[in-house]
Amino acid sequence: MSYEVDQSGKLENTSVPTVVAFSNGSRNYLYLKPVAKRKIQQHFTAIKKPKSYIYKTFACLIYLLIKRYKLEGMLVIDIEYPGNMNLIKSHVYRIFKKYEFKESKVDFRFGLVGKKSRAHEKALTAFRSKKYSRASIVTSSEVLKILIIKNQALLET
Repeated sequence: MSYEVDQSGKLENTSVPTVVAFSNGSRNYLYLKPVAKRKIQQHFTAIKKPKSYIYKTFACLIYLLIKRYKLEGMLVIDIEYPGNMNLIKSHVYRIFKKYEFKESKVDFRFGLVGKKSRAHEKALTAFRSKKYSRASIVTSSEVLKILIIKNQALLET
């Protein structure tokens, strides 16, 4: 099965939420509040890796999307951070390895999803809406727990 994945609300803009949505036949999303984004960013700043915040957090959101909604097959992820796709992909695979996730069930590539995509529509609708599903919320502690290994190895690489 093939899914399209899109983001609304850039991670680096910590005054607005970030929504990462997917679409095939069904549509769903993850919602990261601005407060959570600032907490995650502060953690990266504290370990002197402020530039890693964006790519590692985005990789974590992709992993959570796959895990929560049990996505299998091909994911086409919209190019949100041009030139950094390989970096993001390597971070996702590190998370897969950490949690012994069967990466054979899912593969992903980066491509243009487009404004007419159902994933884009879902992400934008959830981003603009004041109402969001509690089940879709991602907390800062959830993200940091995934990214932190003994001696913070995943954060520092």
